[in-house]
Amino acid sequence: MLEGQSLANRGPLAIDDYPFTIHNSLMIVFDIRDLTKIYPGQTVPANKNISLQIRQGEIFGLL
Repeated sequence: MLEGQSLANRGPLAIDDYPFTIHNSLMIVFDIRDLTKIYPGQTVPANKNISLQIRQGEIFGLL
């Protein structure tokens, strides 16, 4: 977290905000593109157009 900012007021992190290096040489084990979830009976998506890659050895969670 940046000095003096709460997570609620901060907004999304840019890749340069992370304190680690992404290793492009690691194998991609999940490649998700344009994932959208609309719950039954709803018209507004819970999330829309999520794209991500998870590489070998990474730990990932989605709530």
